[in-house]
Amino acid sequence: MSRSSRLPIFATLLAMVVVGGLITTNNAYQSVDIGTVVVDDSGLSLDEQSYYEYVAPRLDALVEEVGATRDMVESKSRDILALTRAGTVIDTLTSEIRAYGEEHGVPDRFADVHARILIASDTVTATFDEARTALRTFNFSGMSDLVVGFGQAADDFVAAQNDLHALLNNE
Repeated sequence: MSRSSRLPIFATLLAMVVVGGLITTNNAYQSVDIGTVVVDDSGLSLDEQSYYEYVAPRLDALVEEVGATRDMVESKSRDILALTRAGTVIDTLTSEIRAYGEEHGVPDRFADVHARILIASDTVTATFDEARTALRTFNFSGMSDLVVGFGQAADDFVAAQNDLHALLNNE
């Protein structure tokens, strides 16, 4: 076997090792530590209180994670492990919020906020999927569009967080 014919085999094996490492790292970060929020004497119904106590700490953690990821994305970070970890955390949090709404329903008071969270979640998920495809195919031409889309989703998560807290305080 000539040296030039071994190069694709070596590159393929290296890519498999890298992808395997990313999958292992990704699986290691499936859980996220979430703070707790207790709502007393807020005038919320039991369903509203349950929704707020479940979603608010996850949204707070989500805003923090998306903000840090936005910094990495805008600075064009090449730290694939950190970006993969962030993607996993963001996916975990958005999936938990989505699942809560599907399983328990969303109180009318929080319906607009929940819808905004879901739209931003869809944007972030699509952005990460497109970025993974670009990395896998070495097609980096559309990455600047992904930065803009991710930034808009980050802004939407912050707005949803502000609206959720304002609704608790009847602002």
